[in-house]
Amino acid sequence: MDAPDPVPSSQKRRRTRNGLGRDDIVAAARRVLHDTGGRALTMRAVADALGASPMALYTHVRSKEEIVDAAVDDLLGELALVDDIGMPPADVLVGFALRHIALLRAEPWAIPALLARPDPGPNAADVGEAYLEVAFRAGADERGAVDLFTGILAVVYGVAGFLAPTAAPAAGQSADEIAERIIGHTAGRAATARAASELADFSDETRVRRLVSGMVTGLSAFRG
Repeated sequence: MDAPDPVPSSQKRRRTRNGLGRDDIVAAARRVLHDTGGRALTMRAVADALGASPMALYTHVRSKEEIVDAAVDDLLGELALVDDIGMPPADVLVGFALRHIALLRAEPWAIPALLARPDPGPNAADVGEAYLEVAFRAGADERGAVDLFTGILAVVYGVAGFLAPTAAPAAGQSADEIAERIIGHTAGRAATARAASELADFSDETRVRRLVSGMVTGLSAFRG
């Protein structure tokens, strides 16, 4: 369903630069990114969503890249990851990862943006800080904490990207279609046939829990 026009036709007068703020720009950019899957973000598209002139945006931002960074960082601020010291570190990290995956699945435009520009701002730094704090609580040293953090991010981005709904469903494959194709490709592939049911069940939350918990356990075993 097409998003409603944010600016009614009776109010198409352009905003003045003084009537526009950075927060307005970020919010409009997030709407454009969400609605188009990130494919159509331009300064003009954001300006049109605001009923403003593209030149008015440059009072607050320098480029489209800066807008994308700000939009991604604003999105990551919704995670607000906080350690619960009453829980085992592995369980906390699993919870972080599942929330992270859910956020990126809902806003898949952010995945390529984060892969291209992984540190868009202070909220991204807060996400890293939260993961690293729990990794240190799990007994990791500096190298181990970074290994664990980057390993979890790989799982988060991979799972979120693999399961994210596409902006153009006709061009993508549903989870059921992927599972059916996996099973259909087992002829002459003994290893695939053996693992087919597990491969087809790629969306199982339990798998993410095992992966993240295994990383923490493996780190502890390695240090031992």
